[in-house]
Amino acid sequence: MFALGGTAIGATACARAPIPIANGTVPLATPAPAARPAAAFLLAKTDPPASNFPEPPVRASRAGLLETAIEARVASTTFGGRPVVTATFDGSVPGPTLRARPGDRVPNSPGQPPG
Repeated sequence: MFALGGTAIGATACARAPIPIANGTVPLATPAPAARPAAAFLLAKTDPPASNFPEPPVRASRAGLLETAIEARVASTTFGGRPVVTATFDGSVPGPTLRARPGDRVPNSPGQPPG
């Protein structure tokens, strides 16, 4: 099972082993016809429009060095007008865009406070 927009969807429609066709090939598994409209409805209902997705800030390298710090933490934010608690980067989703050129140095300091 997997979660989609806060709703669990079972994978039983594709769970049985495929039966080989007479020529020895195995057909590809597809969701049961009844499952397709339900999944499409869930996706359409829970995905926020792309126009509401914020443009992340850009952190670019200078003089061959991209020196920045990003804190990954769980925080409250809003998606599609709904409050959610999720993993964030510096308290926002999406996190910043890191822009570096080939050969640039990008130091990595993984020290994060526990918790």
